[in-house]
Amino acid sequence: IGKSIFLCNEAVSTAKNGYYVLIASFEMSEQRTAARLAGSILGLRDDQYSDLVANNRGKLKAMLAEARDANWGHIKIKQFPTSVGTVEDIRYEIHKMRDKGMDPKKIVVDYLGIMASRNRRTTDLYEKLKSITEELRALAIEEQVVVVTAGQINRSGFGMDEIGFESIAECAAILHTCDTILAITQTEDYRAANLYRLKALKIRDGAGKGVVTNVNIDYNHMKLEEDASTARQLLDQRATPDDGISGIDSLEFCSNDQSFDDLNTQFDANWGQSTSEMVDTFLQ
Repeated sequence: IGKSIFLCNEAVSTAKNGYYVLIASFEMSEQRTAARLAGSILGLRDDQYSDLVANNRGKLKAMLAEARDANWGHIKIKQFPTSVGTVEDIRYEIHKMRDKGMDPKKIVVDYLGIMASRNRRTTDLYEKLKSITEELRALAIEEQVVVVTAGQINRSGFGMDEIGFESIAECAAILHTCDTILAITQTEDYRAANLYRLKALKIRDGAGKGVVTNVNIDYNHMKLEEDASTARQLLDQRATPDDGISGIDSLEFCSNDQSFDDLNTQFDANWGQSTSEMVDTFLQ
């Protein structure tokens, strides 16, 4: 449906709030990831970005300078070999960034299922995913960072409007370790309307489990925006509690004028002070 789009937009949102981000890609190349970031930040299609990189890098630099302000952070992209790179490779990149005066507060991993575990002896998929998930959680605690990643759903969840834990591939290996789990679903009708559905399946600390919103997808520019109509509906109505599911109004730090974008800003604000430096992300 677009887990990489979601992860790239997560990185951009954090950088806009003034924080350093490391994107650890185990799937897409650094160039391809940069193109998606350019689409989200600069409104460029892939072909437009590629043309500027090849023929007019000066114009691309100027566009970046115009698009950002002094409070932007920095996004570092690093590709690792699929099924070879481990959490220790990510840790090494974190320390390299810190040595250069850039302290990343969020690590975006694309994605968990194609990493390698430090326990290379295991061949069982469940044990592999369990090990990787626990290693990423340990990294977050030890390095004091937020780790965001994605996973696959199993066949039973394909094309469904509503999915639960039973639809997450190797669910038990991941469920108990992650603090927050968001489900992205997209039916054929949603795809035609350039929408997908985002639901909070798990929130370890705090309320909000069961909250649902629609997200607009601009596939030409790989950009996500919360659907304004559903955001307002969520804020104006109260969901009926059912089996521990609570409505948007039960979020402790959500006022009547706040949406998911506001919540993301508040979440990021807990992880450090703003920085005035923005490095040219796409021209490394």
